[in-house]
Amino acid sequence: MQYVGIIYTDNNKDYGISFPDFPGCVSAGSNVTEAYELGKEALQFHIDGMIEDGDCLPDPTGADIVLSEHSADDGFVSIVFIEAADTSETVRINLTVKEHDLRRIDKYAEDFGIKRSQLFVNSTLELINYRNSSDYIDCQDRLSKQRLKDHKFVPNHKTDNKQGKERSRA
Repeated sequence: MQYVGIIYTDNNKDYGISFPDFPGCVSAGSNVTEAYELGKEALQFHIDGMIEDGDCLPDPTGADIVLSEHSADDGFVSIVFIEAADTSETVRINLTVKEHDLRRIDKYAEDFGIKRSQLFVNSTLELINYRNSSDYIDCQDRLSKQRLKDHKFVPNHKTDNKQGKERSRA
């Protein structure tokens, strides 16, 4: 993944680098090149630590957003792009899928020149990102309020946990 770093200076002599997607991940050097190189090391070390701790890596913030938010800061010099490796292990999993659905999934993956596993990962992460987005949350809030208003609120659970009987969804 490629993350944006902000290079800045306080006195035009020493240079620092920080990463908006990783608060607290900073480095410095005596010139822009040194700050960039040490920043790459600091970012990779920070990412490796997050992976080791089981933390999720953030999606990279776009350069336009970073530039618009930080270009007016005192001491701003430039933004840079740093490629960071995801060093986490790949884990094999077993899924149960209906044969018809699997054929459709495989056809889709083949059409886009990717492997089935990558399609599952990409699709799932996209869904997670969408569900964590403000658009999804706002939509769910509106739906919940409307259901309560209409007295049509339907619990997500299909069974009554005490007796294991199916509930009516009418």
